[in-house]
Amino acid sequence: MKKILLFLLMMVLTISVNAQLKVDSNGKVAVGSSVIEKKYFERHPEIGGDVVINKMIKEVKNDKSLCSFEIAVPVAGDYYINFWLCPSKLPDGSFSTYEIYVNDSYIGKINPSKSDWQNISVDNNRSIYLNNGINTVSVVGSLTDTPLVESVRLSKNPTKGAFSDTAYRKYKEKIIEESHLYAEEYLNNQITDYDTLYKQKSRPFRQFPVLDQSNPPYLPDFVLGVSFKYTFYTKVYLSQGQNFTVSTTRIDNFPHVLEFFKNDSPELYSWSNLSYAYPQASINTTIPATGYYTVRVRSYYNCSSGLCNLNINNQALYDSVAVYSNGIRGEKDINTEYTSFTCYNNGDPVIWVEEGGMPGIITAYNDDYLSNSNTFYWGHNSRIKKQYSSNSNAVLISSYSSFYPSCSCDFYINSTNLVPSSDENYLISAPFDQSYNCVSWCGGIYTMDFWPPYAFANQGLSPLEAFDYFFSIGRYYGCSYFTRDGATTANSVIDLWAIDYGDTLLYKHTTIKKGADNNAHGYAWESKLGYTERAYHPRNNVPNAALYGQVYERYRRVNQQAEFSSLEESIANGRAVIETVHLSKEEQEFVDNKTKNLSNSTIERFEALNKSWNDVWKNSPLSNPDDIADCSEYRNILEFCKKEDALKYYVFKKLNDGNNSAVCLVKDLSLNDNKSLLEKVWDRNRKEMYTDKGAYIVRSYKTNALLYVKELIKQEIKNSDNSRNDQIVSGVTYSNMDDFSVCSENGGIKLTFEIQQASKIYADVIDLNGKIISIFVKNVLLESSQYTFCNTVPKGIYLVRYIVNGNVNVKKIAIE
Repeated sequence: MKKILLFLLMMVLTISVNAQLKVDSNGKVAVGSSVIEKKYFERHPEIGGDVVINKMIKEVKNDKSLCSFEIAVPVAGDYYINFWLCPSKLPDGSFSTYEIYVNDSYIGKINPSKSDWQNISVDNNRSIYLNNGINTVSVVGSLTDTPLVESVRLSKNPTKGAFSDTAYRKYKEKIIEESHLYAEEYLNNQITDYDTLYKQKSRPFRQFPVLDQSNPPYLPDFVLGVSFKYTFYTKVYLSQGQNFTVSTTRIDNFPHVLEFFKNDSPELYSWSNLSYAYPQASINTTIPATGYYTVRVRSYYNCSSGLCNLNINNQALYDSVAVYSNGIRGEKDINTEYTSFTCYNNGDPVIWVEEGGMPGIITAYNDDYLSNSNTFYWGHNSRIKKQYSSNSNAVLISSYSSFYPSCSCDFYINSTNLVPSSDENYLISAPFDQSYNCVSWCGGIYTMDFWPPYAFANQGLSPLEAFDYFFSIGRYYGCSYFTRDGATTANSVIDLWAIDYGDTLLYKHTTIKKGADNNAHGYAWESKLGYTERAYHPRNNVPNAALYGQVYERYRRVNQQAEFSSLEESIANGRAVIETVHLSKEEQEFVDNKTKNLSNSTIERFEALNKSWNDVWKNSPLSNPDDIADCSEYRNILEFCKKEDALKYYVFKKLNDGNNSAVCLVKDLSLNDNKSLLEKVWDRNRKEMYTDKGAYIVRSYKTNALLYVKELIKQEIKNSDNSRNDQIVSGVTYSNMDDFSVCSENGGIKLTFEIQQASKIYADVIDLNGKIISIFVKNVLLESSQYTFCNTVPKGIYLVRYIVNGNVNVKKIAIE
């Protein structure tokens, strides 16, 4: 037995020696003696009682450690003072006492008699006199024992000044319950490793697969409304050259990680150790630079809570401290700067970056972010902008306060900055994607683009009326509905941007925020920047603002309580279909006949001009086709096409082949003389708003442009042969007309389909909010045959999209 204990002790010491340390090549580090934290009190003004706490300062003076509070007192007089404090225990079993100073005058002592976080007063709840205005209250400890105090409360009423320990006590009771359950599972070998913010069963800090995401892509990982809790940490002031030891002891066999780093330079000086197979974790080191350091413990298994004992240098002991962890690990490029942040929080989150192995070391942390830009106030949100030094990294989240131990927020991990951009608040939420634009994103659609006032979209409405119709009922069943009636800056969720040209107001852009639908829209507002990236940004500081103007109209959500569904889910439920239009075989033959005499040099010149124009279209931050066409590249190809009538039909062919930029040429080359044909399209669409099965038909302006082209070709064919049928009878398909099957197999999804002729195929799995989970095949030209694809996905309800030559088909499936 003694040999076993000796072996375990040697292993603990070995682990201690292997703790990690990072220093720069010159060994230089800034020395600081104070830490200032203040936004916590802005978020919780009630915590001060009858006074306002401006800030808290931790500093070293005259070989003493001070935790001082600057408070604003509205009325001079006697106040009863209480502290929310966690005392350290001394090696002899007694507890540290702390001196209290008010405005640099000694007024008494704190004499704890128990461990853990607690309310405690000065000398049996004695009152103190405070001046009107700014006062300072200081808790003073020894140099080796920095007072662990979160807040002070002062009240004129002796019965109302105490902190309630109810929330923390319940939190600890829950931890103890979970810790006992963990111990029981551990003994019975039934431990389940929970990983990531999504709590999927996996190895701890599982690496996320990198998917080629689109429709709609989300570059950063995120979780909306994630719960997080308090885990123990404290600050200690240490001197260069000092020998330092910190260790933990497990309770109920709960595995945890011990972390230690220098506050102002964790990227240089950071250590960690793990208590997993052994009962202790220990870090032994010689302090490289004078200053404040943080000792922190967290759980090894993600989203789990437990307890441990903590010993700091055999001078400050903490019994049964709360241990918790929540985070996400991934592999990221060391040459890229990433931004992780919290928003919409109901507490005070702190985020921590861990790099290296498992566990790694803390290299960055943030409580309340102070932005380098004045375009957005981050308030009580946390944010870290960092270029990682290691490919393996994790971002963790916990609560700043033990007094408010359980909180929630939206948590975004590893966004990247919009480049080139001078504003650090412009963060990319999705890469380039030509399949949708700002209006469709705001409308909850990401498989096609829309511009409601455009010629091939607008059925006789004014531009503003066209937007009103689109955002109200002009999309699909299951979408969110919006109105300008009663919309204010406070309740609106969609903004409509425009430029005022004096006699004309031209609409340019739309932006969206959280609450409009079930999609994630970042910390404030979000934009799809034309056909380029999608970005998070402040409300009135959108990228490309010079192109978009300013906000002129706002929309609020009408159906707040309604259950939102994406267009894809509506298709799977049979409530909507997307209409896809192609030229029929006869119409294609007509176009080929019209263009057969075009010379090779003419076609080559057209293709060169079209490439230049198409490049502008594909890379434009604008969404209105007319705005995109306001460029020399478009004017060049338009003038060239006007020189030879046959090129008009060549443009029809381009549009039919999926060249969306051809829609502008179709309009400018033919619509002015054929507006009656477009009226026929509107008349048809009004009569055919639903399929025979009652599904709402969704049409894009490209769809309407091709319907117009079909009408034009039909008229020309009829003019040459009056016996021709006057009906559009082919070339129109709807969602779910392409046969395919999906089923659950071996914990995943099996997709099977057969195509009769070579077709371009895209197939993926998305969740009910449109986030891609897995891709079967991406825009690949497949020959006629039967195909089967299988992908593994977690348990849940999914939508399988099977897109054939642009026709979208969707089925819903549940994976148990």
